[in-house]
Amino acid sequence: MFLFQDKPLSPDLQTLLDAVALLDISEFRLFELAYRAWYGNDAGSRQLEQDFADYMFCDEVPIWVRHYARGVVKQAALSQSGKFPYPPKDRPADSASIRRGLRVLLGLIFILVFLIVVSSLSPEWLQFGNECYFPPCY
Repeated sequence: MFLFQDKPLSPDLQTLLDAVALLDISEFRLFELAYRAWYGNDAGSRQLEQDFADYMFCDEVPIWVRHYARGVVKQAALSQSGKFPYPPKDRPADSASIRRGLRVLLGLIFILVFLIVVSSLSPEWLQFGNECYFPPCY
């Protein structure tokens, strides 16, 4: 038995949470999809963050999110199978971002290999003596 009872969720909040569970996405992602469906373009980061902050701290669900969430729940109820193609597919990553990611990965690998080589050869270079001061040799 709990000392404090949670207040019941509003129907709008419950519908939003049901839609998030059905689509298996985050609440913020639902806001992005709802904005794209309602306005026809991607949201600006400031506007979406402000609307999401109002939702998180004040439990205010914008009309476009409410409409989208109701559509998701309604489509799921009409669908016979568990899968339904309601959210639009994400755009595939462009080749420029893939190339940039590979360059960053190769740079990190190069730095790691360089640090390993320097740490293994440093006793000979610094000539502290015949002793190794790094963890493998104590």
